Amino acid sequence: LKRHGWRKVMLRTKHPKKADDEAIEAQKISDTVRLLAIQNPTKRIRLMFQDEAGFGRINKAKLAGAKEGIVRAFHATIFANIGMFGAVEPMTGESFFLVIPYCNTKCMQLFLNRLHDEFPNDILVVVCDGATWHKSSKLEVPENMTILHIPPYTPEMNSIEQIWRELRTQGFRNEVFATLEKVVNRLCETIRHLSKKQSSALPVGSGCGAFLIGNSINSGMKKFN
Repeated sequence: LKRHGWRKVMLRTKHPKKADDEAIEAQKISDTVRLLAIQNPTKRIRLMFQDEAGFGRINKAKLAGAKEGIVRAFHATIFANIGMFGAVEPMTGESFFLVIPYCNTKCMQLFLNRLHDEFPNDILVVVCDGATWHKSSKLEVPENMTILHIPPYTPEMNSIEQIWRELRTQGFRNEVFATLEKVVNRLCETIRHLSKKQSSALPVGSGCGAFLIGNSINSGMKKFN
């Protein structure tokens, strides 16, 4: 399948009303970018999709090769995980990732501040889901940033979801890590590996299908202790 440009996907049910919500939100995103471009003719407008994911010492078991009659197993006894915040600009493939211990308003604020520092001279349109820390009234959104939210239950609209899947597939298969530090190191290695590959083949959510992953992902991976 891969050789012929095909891939296996899990079909998802979709409520007709949700389809309308996606179309409305996609149009809102497009209108926002267009308006900001008119208001800031000398600035670069970046449309970035943001999300966070958890990576732990124990990962979901995947299929693995084995000789007939041999059962393969690994011990899984300790649960501990670390969070990763990320934002990707599908038009160029540029991205920024930050490893943070928790998913809450304070960590979201830290990520927005660091994202601003990464692109201080650009106007950022950050699209994310409706998580509590994404909508908190305590968030102080940087002046060069506008945050938009996709409708509930529409992860296919967020392009970065595909990045999380690639990270889990390439770096976290059938393995238990001795420490969280090793998890962070593997995250860094996998992100850098993605940055070296041609990533234009990464699928993008149907809700914003016009925005394609660029030729590469220029990682802005940062460790946070």
